[in-house]
Amino acid sequence: MKKLINLILIKFDFIIRFLYVKMRLNRLFFWKRYTSNCQIIDSYFPNIKELLSRQNFDIKDKVVMELGSGNSYINAYNFLQAGARKVILLDKFPRNYTNKKQKLFFQEELSYFREKNKDKIFCLQTDRQTDDRLNFLEDKIEYISGDISNINLNCKADLVISISVFEHIKNYEGTILGVYNCLNEGGLVFSRIDLRDHYNFDSPFLFYKYSNKVWEKYLVKEGVSYTNRLRHSDWIQLFSNYFELLDQKLWRYNLDIPRKKIKLNTVSEKDLDIGVVEYLMKKKVKA
Repeated sequence: MKKLINLILIKFDFIIRFLYVKMRLNRLFFWKRYTSNCQIIDSYFPNIKELLSRQNFDIKDKVVMELGSGNSYINAYNFLQAGARKVILLDKFPRNYTNKKQKLFFQEELSYFREKNKDKIFCLQTDRQTDDRLNFLEDKIEYISGDISNINLNCKADLVISISVFEHIKNYEGTILGVYNCLNEGGLVFSRIDLRDHYNFDSPFLFYKYSNKVWEKYLVKEGVSYTNRLRHSDWIQLFSNYFELLDQKLWRYNLDIPRKKIKLNTVSEKDLDIGVVEYLMKKKVKA
């Protein structure tokens, strides 16, 4: 059955993508795509913490920014629990915080984190056990709706993290410059980028069968399903203008690459086998 469904998705993928983007079916049938899975996001934190420790980066009393945080506060909780002074959550496309399902998600996420840390001295202890907007943490967590490429912040960050965000950014050069400008000197950047076609993870190269013109005009839209289709080598080049690469982790495919179906000449064949990347970088000193 799964194989049959996969074949149908591939056969009609243009129509499905078009309807998803242009007919707003994303909000009607796919609302869960706009609700973060806190446990999955939470699972990345130990790796982030390990990478930072290798660079002797102490989270204590630092200002941390999460780029593209969506509707989840789980990373903010983790960094505050680790001793961060403040966490800034920045998202260009904020979610509907008045939605009942989103309110329930906030409560469940906070309960999950409290239960996970019940044996620790809890940084989020409060008499108010549930609060949809988390007003009781407003001095520690700042949520900003805006674009990092043109936003003014009250304070700069010591660390900027992003998880599955950069592959969805259209103005990636402006965003990278924005990250650079919001960091203190010597600040670090952690970024996890998923290079696969998110439409169907069983067919991670499917989106390369479309030309840039068709892709941009009919099949993606910022804030809905935008994917820039850049590869590992592209990101390394872009980041190198502003950051020094300190560490990286690459997840490689164990499958055949359908090169005959890939139409884009800009795709680098040398890194098509790389599906997910993690970078830890340091802000370069201005010349």
